[in-house]
Amino acid sequence: ILFATYAENTLAATRIAHITVTANGISPVTVTLTQLGTDAVLSILPLIQNVSYQAGIATFAVTSNVTWATVSDASWCQPTSGGTGSGVINAVYGQNETMVTRIAHITVSAAAVTPVNIQVIQQPSYVSISEPDASVLQVFPNPAHYQMHVKFPGAKPGDRYSVENMAGEKILEHAITDPEFIIELSGFPKAAYVLKIMSGNKAIIRKILVD
Repeated sequence: ILFATYAENTLAATRIAHITVTANGISPVTVTLTQLGTDAVLSILPLIQNVSYQAGIATFAVTSNVTWATVSDASWCQPTSGGTGSGVINAVYGQNETMVTRIAHITVSAAAVTPVNIQVIQQPSYVSISEPDASVLQVFPNPAHYQMHVKFPGAKPGDRYSVENMAGEKILEHAITDPEFIIELSGFPKAAYVLKIMSGNKAIIRKILVD
């Protein structure tokens, strides 16, 4: 009887050992031992990394016994392309130069396991005006169809306002020449937008809706 002692297979892949038995005067005999792999594992912690507006690297710990790959839906955040077994994902992100929080969704996939979705949430690059100043801003009606009225008694020379879509793309920007003004929305698709009142390096942010 030939006894073959084998170690635990911690990988998800099947592995094979070929054992050759020799003796004087006869041809060698080769036997094969096939060992099945364990269940595939893919776990990532944390699932969400909150980062500042400045450029940097977000790190995620991977626990796995398979080969995995990553895909990011945001050009500003590029993760480690993939790996085998346990390791780390380093997601390199650029500076957020907008005044809107942005999120990169990263999907980590591997054979025989459910994909894992992780996120990098990056803060906007603005300093908010203090709440007493922000509270005097009036925006109405909201939602609006064609026009939106804005009252900002704290307006000063040099202040500006802009409207951006939820991707941070600027739709319009104008100087504030009067504490009360109207924003024309007739050409805007129905959607959510961000109204920003900017004063120096500070800003008041309001979500507005066009319906």
